[in-house]
Amino acid sequence: MQRNNKGQFVKGSLPWNTGLTKETNDLVKGIAEKRMGKHHWNWKGGKYINQGRVWLSHKGIRILESHAVWLKHNHLLRIPTGCVTHHKDLNPLNNNINNLVLLTDDYHKSLHGKLNYPKGSLFGANVNRRID
Repeated sequence: MQRNNKGQFVKGSLPWNTGLTKETNDLVKGIAEKRMGKHHWNWKGGKYINQGRVWLSHKGIRILESHAVWLKHNHLLRIPTGCVTHHKDLNPLNNNINNLVLLTDDYHKSLHGKLNYPKGSLFGANVNRRID
């Protein structure tokens, strides 16, 4: 793109990267890779907390850390349909394999429905109660 003497873009001129993508041009690919993932200015290791639960992010795919830990320990690729991971101590930040158990979704909902949480606490954040 060309600029006039005031630094403004000249109407009708084309930017240098018109029609180029990171798949077709090495320069554009290099610029894109320097701003993604661990090279991004706000990178936090691919781990973040949202709604009281730890999430992992890798190459644009997001997964709960509790799921990733359970899957790796059990050598599986995905959680069975209709099942969820449950935290025995009710602390969603404690993703130790000894704290995780796989339950059916219906049983998990009924289990949490029977528990009395302290007023104002985040769902499942009562770390003083343990269920085995």
